[in-house]
Amino acid sequence: MTHPNDTDDDEQFFESDTPANSPPSRRTFVQAAGAGAGTLALGASPASAQESRPTVSVTLADDQIESGGATTATIRIENSPEGSAGCTTEFAVDPDVAQITAVELGEYGRDIIEDQLNSEIEANGGSVSSIDPSVFGSIDETEYELATLRLEGQGNGTTELELVDFVLTPPDDGTIENASYDAPSVTVGTDSGSGADPVALDTPTNLEVVAGNETSVEVSWSSVSNAVEYAVSVDGTRKTSTTSTSATITGLDAGTTYEIGVSAVGQGGVASDAATVQVTTAAGAQADTPTLTVDLETAMIQPGETTTVNFGLTEAPTGLVGFQIEPSVDTEVATIVDAELGETYRSTLFREVETGAGSAMLRAIYTLDAGTTDIDFGHVELEAVANGETAVEVEIVRLEDTDANSVEATVEDATLTVGGQSDSDPESPTPPEGLEVTAETETSVELSWGSVSNAVEYAIFVDGTQQTTTTSTSATITGLDADTTYEVGVSAVGQGGARSDVVTVQATTKNAGNGEGDQNEGGSGGYPEWDSSVLYQSGDRVRWNGEVWVAQWKNQNAEPRYEVNYAWAPLNGEIPLEVDYLAKIKPSATTVGVGERIVFQVREQTASSYWVDTLQWDLGDGTTASGWYVGHSYDSSGTYAVTLTAVDNLGRQTTHEIEIIVS
Repeated sequence: MTHPNDTDDDEQFFESDTPANSPPSRRTFVQAAGAGAGTLALGASPASAQESRPTVSVTLADDQIESGGATTATIRIENSPEGSAGCTTEFAVDPDVAQITAVELGEYGRDIIEDQLNSEIEANGGSVSSIDPSVFGSIDETEYELATLRLEGQGNGTTELELVDFVLTPPDDGTIENASYDAPSVTVGTDSGSGADPVALDTPTNLEVVAGNETSVEVSWSSVSNAVEYAVSVDGTRKTSTTSTSATITGLDAGTTYEIGVSAVGQGGVASDAATVQVTTAAGAQADTPTLTVDLETAMIQPGETTTVNFGLTEAPTGLVGFQIEPSVDTEVATIVDAELGETYRSTLFREVETGAGSAMLRAIYTLDAGTTDIDFGHVELEAVANGETAVEVEIVRLEDTDANSVEATVEDATLTVGGQSDSDPESPTPPEGLEVTAETETSVELSWGSVSNAVEYAIFVDGTQQTTTTSTSATITGLDADTTYEVGVSAVGQGGARSDVVTVQATTKNAGNGEGDQNEGGSGGYPEWDSSVLYQSGDRVRWNGEVWVAQWKNQNAEPRYEVNYAWAPLNGEIPLEVDYLAKIKPSATTVGVGERIVFQVREQTASSYWVDTLQWDLGDGTTASGWYVGHSYDSSGTYAVTLTAVDNLGRQTTHEIEIIVS
């Protein structure tokens, strides 16, 4: 979507002095007067602006903790336009003082986004210094809870919970990119103003198991008066924390006995002894082990030729919430030149594809129901380099069911042979018989022919140039000129690419005209000028404003113009772009160190009638990817040109480029 206030590729941030009447360590984000949209300034703002913009508020369960202790920060959005379509934020803390160890989205949050955020925390070693909790969808309240963050103390000091970014999408067009915000502070270490030791807590009582199934149990206990939260452990290892007096523990194995523990945690992170209880999960039916399929479309090719490897899963007995696979090959025999996710995953919010010469990565989060079969993960394209053999290895990095349990799967073996041949060369197919033209229009011809027994597909030619292939015994060739004679041909293609001779036939497209008199009247180019009094039929062509137009359906008095799903469409052109870029790159940083992870996101620029259909990345070091979100790190220093090529629903394309400096 076009942000009406966007003026520059780079977002600038600056800090002003804290007003004298503001509390210490508190800062307010406001839009800087005269600054471009997307710019956040720190300082006071006019009262009218304060009243109109949203407010972000944070409630800390405890603003002082010990190193290793924890507190929670509950974030709320207030004064939000009713019916807004979503809110994207980013919060950060000083990593030397505290780290974010978990996030729980509010009622408008989506499980898939919450899972992704917590997966990123886990992948980063269990804690991060910044997080971007976001909600999407129709939000019918003006005040709502955005998220709750769990903060864990790292070292003595004080850190603010800083609001780094804020974008709210109101129900009408545009975005709101500033909000009122007072940054709360968390102190880690002993409060110098208090000489009293933290009060020891009582151990929770009445701990019991209230519900359970094959993979989860629910426990409850009595409240401890001076507790700020409760730590829940499984077999002595802390799993989660909660401010409630009950918790559900998931991801357990069926038919297994566990010791569940609960400790009360007080001010400063002081914890009581743990109350424990034994529980055995229900014995579940043994699910069949699924197979990760590795299907080589052609297992034997020659140097310079390509083949496709398809990856999938035979079934998901307990459902599937996400996957990450990393196929690899021997680069002395073949290289990976392209990769793409399967159709199910191409439009998901969280998806990522990366390719290198010897390996690729396909990753997506999307929930599939238990029992789903024939799951298409995606494919890679291999190009043969030199004679030899290479196994197509596949590492399963992540494969999780809907209960967040790892799915064990067997991986099929697959081997690509380059330059070899079978004991006997495949027999070339015979030429197709009975080739004939079965239909003609102004711009297309339809062909049919007899089947060839050992053909795996047929190649279609126009005037000696191959146009397409098909596994059918008929084809329609489009994009031809009116009233023109072509030589169209068909060749049978067998195993290993062996081809028959091409059989041909002459085909002449129909004469152009709109059925309303002489086709040459009304101007040059063979088509009449558009006339508001004429009733046009679907397929009729006219000239208007120097362009040739084709009627999409029966219409009268509808002046030709550039518009999607309109009565007329341009014949020899496309609808012009309304923006310089369909999408722009939004990096988490433009200067990073070697090995430091950088995240690239997408800012869509399209008008409301159009949308981005595909996104392709070139990260400047030989790595390519696709999708709305890409994470990457560079192995050596230098300046890298990162490009994002976007194609919209009309096939229009733009490429945005930025530079990343790695030191």
